[in-house]
Amino acid sequence: MGLTGVYNSPVADEDEISIIKYAFSKGITFFDTSDKEIGRAKEYIVKQLGLEKGQSVDMGTIHAGDFMRRFCSNLGMNNQAVKAAQEAVQKSEEFDIRRSPISIATAVIYIITQLSDDKKPLKASQRFT
Repeated sequence: MGLTGVYNSPVADEDEISIIKYAFSKGITFFDTSDKEIGRAKEYIVKQLGLEKGQSVDMGTIHAGDFMRRFCSNLGMNNQAVKAAQEAVQKSEEFDIRRSPISIATAVIYIITQLSDDKKPLKASQRFT
């Protein structure tokens, strides 16, 4: 399953299980994952927590909009460009774009910066996302 995604070294399975059990014991019942992995991840988490059938665990999804404010801020984009990027990414969610949320956020930010007066190179968009 992988708690760290692509950002850090993988965590050992026993450490993952320990972290998930600890979070659940502290009342955390919301575990975030992408749409692609949600079914497999939920089965894994429920199995590792030893939950009984019918016990509630909320499984959320990650969307490109979740990253916009931070990514735009990291690039130093002005408020008008940030608002345009947020609107564009919101509109993109109406379509069936089968790409990672980070890729979508990066593409939207790059397009918006190219349309604005404060153009940013593609490498800058990629570096901050």
